[in-house]
Amino acid sequence: MLAALCWGAMFPIAASAMHHIDPFPLTAIRYGVAVPVWIALLVALEGRRALRPDGRTLELFALGSLGFAGFNLLSYLGLEHTRPQDAALIVAAQPLLTVLVLWLTAKQ
Repeated sequence: MLAALCWGAMFPIAASAMHHIDPFPLTAIRYGVAVPVWIALLVALEGRRALRPDGRTLELFALGSLGFAGFNLLSYLGLEHTRPQDAALIVAAQPLLTVLVLWLTAKQ
């Protein structure tokens, strides 16, 4: 329930923030703050060995940037062209759409 509340609140908050800041700096600020917090939690819970990329540094950077920052950047850019409640509905429908695609493409 906490995740649903946080995700549901993300779009109205972001829409109001974009009256004052562009989506690119908003994304950079958001992840500039979040990354050190998550790295500290990872080290605290799993130890420093969890930070070893084992030769996959570029792949981890590319996929991590695309998956996390890319999603939010594209969401913020989309919010410039739609209402927050419409964007929230699209995100809320994603798990169902994923299940449907997996069901349709599953080998039978």
